[in-house]
Order: sequence, then structure tokens, then C-alpha cells
Amino acid sequence: KLDLYKRIAAISSEEEASDMADELTDRFGKVPAGTRNLIDIALLRSRAHRLFIENMKVTEKEISMYIYKNATIDPTRIAPLLESFGGRMRFVTTGRPAFIYSVTAEERTGDGDTISLTSGVLDRMGMLIE
Repeated sequence: KLDLYKRIAAISSEEEASDMADELTDRFGKVPAGTRNLIDIALLRSRAHRLFIENMKVTEKEISMYIYKNATIDPTRIAPLLESFGGRMRFVTTGRPAFIYSVTAEERTGDGDTISLTSGVLDRMGMLIE
């Protein structure tokens, strides 16, 4: 089991995530939702690291994404990114630099899929490095 957890944690692409899910299905049958979540979270973490996000904290009201100390983000891309979120994203520079996304009431009362919500936020944050 420990080897499987390590391999899941090392997932860095959609293809690897799909391959892992296929392997688990072949070996154990239907992949439980909790295991699928682990695979999805590993993929999110990998995507976040490519965006210079060192750590994420997801709560009911916010998604906080803490940036690496020496991140090489083009500062001219920050304002357009924040504007693209219509006031729901802010960039905090006190303490550890972080992007903080405010989850709307509608998003909180939706299907409750924080993994999909976080994935969508990361997709839009790709403009920081494109």
C-alpha cells in the first residue's frame, strides 16, 4: 500500500493520473471515491507547483495559494489575472505572498466539488506563466 501512496503522490500529468486509475482498477476493481480524490489532489499539487504555488489551503470560503519565495512570476501579469476574477481574487504580499480566491455563496452551495473548483482556478492562473 505504501508504494501505491508514493506513486500516487508522484503523479505529475493527466496521463499518469489516468494510468494510475487504470492500474488500480485492473488490480482491485472499481476505484473508491477517496482514492480517486487522492489521485486528483496529487495532480492538482503538480499543476500548482508549475505555477510556483508552494502550498494551498482550501476552506469553505477561500482558496489560498502561497507562492514560492523565489518564484519567477512576471509582475505585469498579476493585475490582469486579478481583474479576470472580477474582484474575487486578491494578491497578498505581507508575510508569505499568496493569491487568495474568495469562494462565492453559489460555489459553496453547488455540488461541493472543491477539487473541480480549485482546478478551475488553477487553469485560469496559467496566464501567470504563459
